Amino acid sequence: MSVPKMTTTKIWCFMVKEVNIVIWERLLNQICVRDKTNKEMNYILISLKEHNKVIMGYTECSLAIHTLQTYLVNIIGLYNIHTWKEVTNFRHLSLCHTMIRSIVLHDAQLYYEHGYPTSTMNNIMVECNNLLPLINNNDIVKLFEKSKHEMALIIEQTKTDTPISFGKALEAKEKKMLSFTMEKLVDTVHIIYPATNQCYHAFNFHQNPHYGIEVQHIPLIKWIMKNSNINYTEYVAEQKYHHTNFLTIHNNYFEGQFPFQHIYRVLKGYKLRSRNLSNYFISYGYSSMYRGKNGEPLLTKAIETKAGKREKLLPLLLPILCILSRDIKLHYQYIAGDLERNKKYCQKLGCNFNYCIPNMNIFEGFDVSLMYSDSFITPHCDVMNDWRYGYNYISVVKNTFWDDNISKSVTLSIICYTRKAVGDELYGGGKQNAK
Repeated sequence: MSVPKMTTTKIWCFMVKEVNIVIWERLLNQICVRDKTNKEMNYILISLKEHNKVIMGYTECSLAIHTLQTYLVNIIGLYNIHTWKEVTNFRHLSLCHTMIRSIVLHDAQLYYEHGYPTSTMNNIMVECNNLLPLINNNDIVKLFEKSKHEMALIIEQTKTDTPISFGKALEAKEKKMLSFTMEKLVDTVHIIYPATNQCYHAFNFHQNPHYGIEVQHIPLIKWIMKNSNINYTEYVAEQKYHHTNFLTIHNNYFEGQFPFQHIYRVLKGYKLRSRNLSNYFISYGYSSMYRGKNGEPLLTKAIETKAGKREKLLPLLLPILCILSRDIKLHYQYIAGDLERNKKYCQKLGCNFNYCIPNMNIFEGFDVSLMYSDSFITPHCDVMNDWRYGYNYISVVKNTFWDDNISKSVTLSIICYTRKAVGDELYGGGKQNAK
């Protein structure tokens, strides 16, 4: 078999339910006839899982996806087609072809394979363990079925002995999930399952790529990690409390303590910004882009000026920063040790609008973010957070609820952080740590 030239191809995975051996034979006959003349189909793998009455398929071709669907419907007569749309999120991984092939063939009685998968031309084929026990039949079927969108958080914790430069951290936004992991830059991948009300404290988000994935894809992530010899840790929502030197999670611990619905009502009156992270947000705090005449970072103003005469957000949010400050200091006593920095910057949040922060605060800025049920956080590093030991922390508290007006679930997050611009101003922009 000759190897085809490299071309831009699309990959498509599909599942057809309620089939039998007669439908399988008809599908096979049609595909075998057309494969001989179809130059646009580089590769096709189909299988029959007769006990589940399911046909699964994987194709690589230059056809548009809707053309492939028309091909199956009009030519072969199959209508009950389910597509695994997110399969393209895994395409850049060296294990992608092996993983998809294993999924299609898992527990199959019959299969047909033709062509040469172009995805293997840039990657080394890897012999892997069986899908079980990390991926079972139910997990596979869920990939193809439309289900409730639940977003788990993935954090790629980079190795401490491999410093990540500012430029390298910026690359995370352009790359895809597990890219740093595949480059051998990651020590552990953390998988945080969603909870209705969740708070977490973590470190080094300036160099640790983080992003959301659908919960139904977690078995695939675990399988990839196992076959790549990468450590991973899961944090289930059923366990109310998780704590390590790197990460602390509270699940439904702060439930009812924060006025999320009130904040949401106020927030909907704002004109929020969007960025290439699949969410809407408004920020407040010290900014490297907004400075005084002497170059010192100043507090931003949009959070108040955009409100006009409407109710303001800062009186609702500043007390939350104090609660999160107290909780993270309880778990990591060594952080925020520069009392002069805390007094000059952290305790001054709100002062440019004559607000007084009510208690101890160790954050220098925050985002209020809205994420809807059909959106996910894309990979990125928080490159503007301070990287210095003792000030390289982040705290997030979020709540998920249903909005009848838009018929979607909404996740409102308050993301609190320190600022690189403040650290640079105090200690210089080099490698000097905080006091």
